[in-house]
Amino acid sequence: MTIQVPGYTIQRQLGEGGMAAVYLAIQNSLDRLVALKILKRFDTEEQVQRFFNEGKIIASLNQRNIITIHDLGEIDRQCFLAMEYLEGGDLKQRIETGLTPDAALKQIKLIARCLDFVHQKGIIHRDIKPENILFRTDDSLVLTDFGVAKLLQTDTSLTMDGSTIGSPHYISPEQAQQRPLDPRTDIYSLGIMFYEMLTGQKPFQGDTPIETIIAHLTTEAAPLPDHLTRYQQLVDLMIATDADNRFASTADLIDYIESFQNTGSKHAITHKFNKIVAAKKTAANTSLHKLSSAPQSQRRLHAFIGLGLAITLAGATALYYFHPKEPTEPADNVLAADVAENAVAYESEHNEIQHLLDEADAILTQANLSLPALRQALAIYNQALTIAPDDARTLTGIRRVAVLDRNIRDEIDLNLSEADKAIRAFRLTTPANDNAMFYYHRALTLAPAHPEAQQGKFKIADAYADLVESNLSDFRYAKAKANLDKGLAIDPTSARLLALKNKTNAFTDAPKRLFGKVTSIFD
Repeated sequence: MTIQVPGYTIQRQLGEGGMAAVYLAIQNSLDRLVALKILKRFDTEEQVQRFFNEGKIIASLNQRNIITIHDLGEIDRQCFLAMEYLEGGDLKQRIETGLTPDAALKQIKLIARCLDFVHQKGIIHRDIKPENILFRTDDSLVLTDFGVAKLLQTDTSLTMDGSTIGSPHYISPEQAQQRPLDPRTDIYSLGIMFYEMLTGQKPFQGDTPIETIIAHLTTEAAPLPDHLTRYQQLVDLMIATDADNRFASTADLIDYIESFQNTGSKHAITHKFNKIVAAKKTAANTSLHKLSSAPQSQRRLHAFIGLGLAITLAGATALYYFHPKEPTEPADNVLAADVAENAVAYESEHNEIQHLLDEADAILTQANLSLPALRQALAIYNQALTIAPDDARTLTGIRRVAVLDRNIRDEIDLNLSEADKAIRAFRLTTPANDNAMFYYHRALTLAPAHPEAQQGKFKIADAYADLVESNLSDFRYAKAKANLDKGLAIDPTSARLLALKNKTNAFTDAPKRLFGKVTSIFD
């Protein structure tokens, strides 16, 4: 059966899931490409509610790294969701091509920032995986597919069925066990994805989806290769089986990554290692404190377990802190060096951002601003955002680009409208500054690739052909020859004008001929 949605022209299928398919389509009212997600089937109204829930969630998230929704509706029992069409591929393709560790860490930080925004809105994504991380043509990252996302304050009964609760390779242990979820489930999935970005391999794999899920619950991921050991602690803190041993929030994860990038892995790891050990010690002390009210046999057992835990913690701590280390500089010197290094790094980053923003601002203030220039400025602003995603001046610049884009498009439409009026009045190349050629030229200056403006010269040539035919009908041969020359100067390939030229060449002295003879020449 051919899929049809009123108001859209479907081009081809982009992908398909259990409940919905995604198509590349043209939104006819605005003549723009969109990704049209269509619910293939639904057996209950709850499934429709889930589908529309995705649209409402996306609409509530106004952030540049989150997919933009254009339309949502149901026509003749056909539920559809029109979203931004992204042509830059997905993260899965980039993992297959290969990522450097620094590039992987940079992407993870961007996704974490995006998730932090989502979490602050009271939403958890629940399906973080490489296929759901897409890219625009300017290389900016976009989080998509909120089909199983959940509002934290809503009823848990709106959970998707088992086939779509999450992706087996990236699902968190608590999600697999259908326990209550919080933002740490997304951190786990992000950690699994980071492991794959670093190594090219998924840490948990089974022959079936069920075996893969069980591996998340019963095994530990293989250690990273030797050349990636500096990232091991970060991965461990993201994919700990127990959610309490992960980062408490994406904000904490971002802080850790920035500390890792700025001061080196050793300082960041020490801080987080101490924090988790302290938490485990507190838990052990709480358990030992509860022994006072337990029977003697239980107290002996618990005391033995508690002693074993204490010994293990003490041994781990001693091994970490008292393992022979290389000689170090005095603490004050190390601190001063770190501060100086951070200051230099900050100043370098700040200078790079300012240079980019100055370049983009200069483009926007040029006299003859065009759509290609706007795209160039936007690409520069996006580059600045990858360095500092929350920079106020950058965000202001992007908003300014959006306003200017609308203004320029409005001006293009006005010029094309004036060009049409001029053609109907046969003001083709005169008078100055009020003719069809003038208006088409202005439109092309603003948008050189605009298809309607590019067709302008052919429309003008056709209008000149109309004039030539009219002139010939009125026996105004000199006027016909003049209009013919003007038309061919604009479009030398015009079939109509070339055919008329062949006729007019048959009589140089046509005005001197009698009516009957002239007619016979044209016949």
